[in-house]
Amino acid sequence: MKTNKGKKKKLLALSAVLAMIAALSGTFAWFTEQDQRINRITSASAVTDGTVYVDEVFDPKPISPGGEVTKEVKVTNDGNFPVFVRLSYEEVFTYLTSKGVVTKDTTPFTTPATPAITNDIPINFNGNKYKTDASYTDVTSKTTLAGGGALPANVKVYVSGSITHNVTNNETVRSFDPQVFNEYEPGKFQKMDKKIVVTSAPVVGDPVANWTFEASDLAYHTYKGGHSYQAASWAKSALPSQLGGATDYAVLGGEGQQHGVDFNYTTGVIGTLPAAAPGTGNEIPTVATPQGDVKADKAAVSKNAIQIKYGTDIVAATGLTGDAAKDKWVYNESDGWFYYTSPVKSKTSTKDLLKSLKFANDMGVEYDLSTFDLIVKLEVVEAQKDAMKEAWKMDVDNGTSKTIADYILAQPLQ
Repeated sequence: MKTNKGKKKKLLALSAVLAMIAALSGTFAWFTEQDQRINRITSASAVTDGTVYVDEVFDPKPISPGGEVTKEVKVTNDGNFPVFVRLSYEEVFTYLTSKGVVTKDTTPFTTPATPAITNDIPINFNGNKYKTDASYTDVTSKTTLAGGGALPANVKVYVSGSITHNVTNNETVRSFDPQVFNEYEPGKFQKMDKKIVVTSAPVVGDPVANWTFEASDLAYHTYKGGHSYQAASWAKSALPSQLGGATDYAVLGGEGQQHGVDFNYTTGVIGTLPAAAPGTGNEIPTVATPQGDVKADKAAVSKNAIQIKYGTDIVAATGLTGDAAKDKWVYNESDGWFYYTSPVKSKTSTKDLLKSLKFANDMGVEYDLSTFDLIVKLEVVEAQKDAMKEAWKMDVDNGTSKTIADYILAQPLQ
């Protein structure tokens, strides 16, 4: 342990990254828990034993609009001395630039030689269903474009059909189901619009392999502009990031790998880093409404379909009086951090701040193929008055910050 001017000053800081990948056409999944251990800050020496950490319960199951996935988050102190803790968020939302609007191109998609996130995205089609179904026949070589000419190189035509004779009414019935798609890579298919007509005059019993066809009105379904990023930061980080994040950020601005998960939030990828903007309005949970919005989806697609369901142990800064306010979470609108209202003693845990993530029923196509990363960052300082003030600047005003600090610091440490 180091001392400075006779006063003990310890600082332990961690950041935990919780990432949820959302794709309405598939399932939502989470990265494994990632802890960032920041070893020091200028105003105090650091503790690097990892004894205070984000503790979570996660129920990984598929989720859809209107669904909910358990994500319980608290802080556990396995160390030998009490600490003060605070939590906040950074967010990265990757979404379709077209916001789910489909463009019907007149030319088929081809894979770019140098793929980029802004490349157009072909809308997938289950072409293998028809390539492997024995009732469908590949009639691509039997199909020409209306007016003459061959189909584009990778366009495939599969048809199921027959010609039968109805002895009851002496009518000949021809039926067929054409499926057309662009196989832009082996095993990868683009959805298409089409019009297919039979140009031959098959007779009863002729298999579709002997028919001829003509294609017209071909259109190729595409999300134009690929993906865009929207990042958000609720609070300035007091400590430098060991994951390469920029000053004032835990993760944003950096890149690396944690627990086998790659991330890249550098400005060359996600663009300009967002300024810290504390939560406001519906983003702030209350005792009456323990559910809040996140920031990034509102900024990107003008909707608040991604929501955090908080625990019930929340108190307003105006309610920090008496024993009833102990062992709660309080949001500081001045700096964007959630503070635990009591020192977290050795071998104990906080109450849950997060309980789950919820998704609105009206998520809509704006969220197709989207990815949302919720970065829950934790900062911890030894339960010393000077450590809180120097590390977190809790004495810079006489407003909410001081109200919170005064309440926490008035409590016994043992």
